[in-house]
Amino acid sequence: MRRLAVLLARFSTVGLTATLVYFLAANALLLLTPLPPPLCSVLAYLAGMIVSYSGQARLTFRAAGTRSQLFRFCILSALGLLVSYICVGVAEWYGLSPHWATVAVALIVPTMSFVLMLNWVFKA
Repeated sequence: MRRLAVLLARFSTVGLTATLVYFLAANALLLLTPLPPPLCSVLAYLAGMIVSYSGQARLTFRAAGTRSQLFRFCILSALGLLVSYICVGVAEWYGLSPHWATVAVALIVPTMSFVLMLNWVFKA
């Protein structure tokens, strides 16, 4: 149980950092560029993905960084990207501000990621 608590604390720190990168980048792109909201979200997600892999592999799971882990992380990231894209698309469909979609992404993706990283991506 202690190991899980430590992993969750590390994951949360790295995840909050990556989520903050996503949130700030997405909203900066939405406010400062003429790019469509789904593209803003995708670009911001990619920036957060780099922060997430580096931190989760090195700090949280102390992983060796094998090709299979990187491959699984990329699959997980693609799933997170899909969730991100869908959230923004749904917000647009219902006439909501895309800023609300970034809040949904910031809650959904980290939760899904922890479960899958622990049980699949970096499983020892």
